[in-house]
Amino acid sequence: HRVDRRQRQMCIRDSIWSVGCILGELFAKKTLFQGSSEPLQLEIISRLCGSPTPAVWPNVIKLPHFNTLTAKKQYRRRLREEFAYMPDSALDLFDKMLTLDPERRITADDALKSQWLKNIDPDK
Repeated sequence: HRVDRRQRQMCIRDSIWSVGCILGELFAKKTLFQGSSEPLQLEIISRLCGSPTPAVWPNVIKLPHFNTLTAKKQYRRRLREEFAYMPDSALDLFDKMLTLDPERRITADDALKSQWLKNIDPDK
């Protein structure tokens, strides 16, 4: 079973989201998004990352069931406000990792080149 390059990139960007969640949890010292159902999970994510709309994620309308999920409220992105205590360079990386649109989310290569990680030398 072969996975084409685009599918591989999307899988990696999904993983970047997961790493971003872990980064946020390390700073917050608690689980970021803990919903007991998909609608509740979407609501919790939206409160921090903003509501998934075509304005911030053009292809969101192509997701299965997008039109059936009706949000109680439209939320603006509050991630930078909620995590203002993080070092600026860590916050920049965190913000880019939790970009709703996977096409606009930071790549693994760019994340490794981020200001926050630039002085990390795994060989030391």
